[in-house]
Amino acid sequence: VMEAVVTGDFTGDGSINNKDVAQLLRHLMDKVTPTDAQIRAADVNGNGLVDARDAVLTLRVIVGKDALD
Repeated sequence: VMEAVVTGDFTGDGSINNKDVAQLLRHLMDKVTPTDAQIRAADVNGNGLVDARDAVLTLRVIVGKDALD
């Protein structure tokens, strides 16, 4: 069964906010182990990798500089 995910919503709470960026950064520092759904949500640029670029893009969405398609 595949879960529906919202791109950028790493925490899965239905909104994209600073909590998502914080948890994504914790993952990048190997402080948390994300679920498959969290990995799919975190890949904001859709390149198959979850990295700092995704965190930056998520921040840009939060501050209104970019929108998710």
